Amino acid sequence: MARLVTNTYLAVDPEFAWDEKLCGDHRAFDRKSNRRATAAHRISAAAVLEFTAGDHGEVSAGAVSSWNQHQWGDEQAVVAELFNYLSQHQNLPVLTFGGLGKDIPVLVLAAIAYEMPLPFQLRDQLGRNGLHQYARTAHCRTI
Repeated sequence: MARLVTNTYLAVDPEFAWDEKLCGDHRAFDRKSNRRATAAHRISAAAVLEFTAGDHGEVSAGAVSSWNQHQWGDEQAVVAELFNYLSQHQNLPVLTFGGLGKDIPVLVLAAIAYEMPLPFQLRDQLGRNGLHQYARTAHCRTI
């Protein structure tokens, strides 16, 4: 009988709100900028689902954690809680729903704004084929 191999992942889903001031600031150097611009959004909430995918196609849901501005006060606190959670689980790869198109850039902008170090999983590191390759490989393993 074959040995069952499982892989555990963290699915990260930040939620965004359009910010009028950020949009105005972005328009100052990009006149075509609009509400959909990544740089014009703030993180209003975030959730993480831990799940395990077995090599036979089975998926098991684990813990769900979430943070929002109503509960934690502001964007900085939400981002701090999310980054703290990811740092405590740095051995687990991260998958996102909006990926490199939206989620990662907004998280990076928040890290810059609040001078927070990015969790290990969000860093683009040499020797790891970069974040894009890492995220794509992890995603492909779950399909």
